[in-house]
Amino acid sequence: MRAEPKFLIPSGEVFPGGWCRPQNDGPALRAYTMMTYADILMENGQEQLVREKLWSDSGNGGIIKFDMDYVKNSYDAQSCDLWEEIRANDLFWNQMSYHFTLTHAVKFANKMGDSNAAAQYQATLDKLGPLIDAHWNGEFL
Repeated sequence: MRAEPKFLIPSGEVFPGGWCRPQNDGPALRAYTMMTYADILMENGQEQLVREKLWSDSGNGGIIKFDMDYVKNSYDAQSCDLWEEIRANDLFWNQMSYHFTLTHAVKFANKMGDSNAAAQYQATLDKLGPLIDAHWNGEFL
C-alpha cells in the first residue's frame, strides 16, 4: 500500500480500477516530508514524540522508517512515470526523489542516533548513484 496512488473516499479503500501502479516516488516524498516535520518538532522540544511516532521500529509509529524501508528495497524496482503512462525501473524522477530523500535520511538517522539505518541508507544511495549517472551522456556537462 505504500506505493498505491489512489484511494476511495471516504472509505480509504484502494481504488480497484485501472491505474498505473506502483508509484514508487510516493514513499520517498512522504518520508522526506515527515523528516522535515520531525525536524520542526524536535526544534520545538518534541523529540520524544518523534521517537515514538515517526522514528520507531515497532508499534503504530515509525512512518519515516516504514517508508524508508520501502525506499531502500525498491530503489531499482519498476514504477510508473510522472504522467502515469509507462512503467520502467530507471525513471529519472523516481531516482532523483530517492536520491534526495536518502541523502536527507542519512543525516536524519544519524541525528536520531541510528547509525545502522544511516549505513543502510548510505549503501542504497551508493547503489543509486551509478543508475542516475547513466542518464547523462556528457554533452550537458
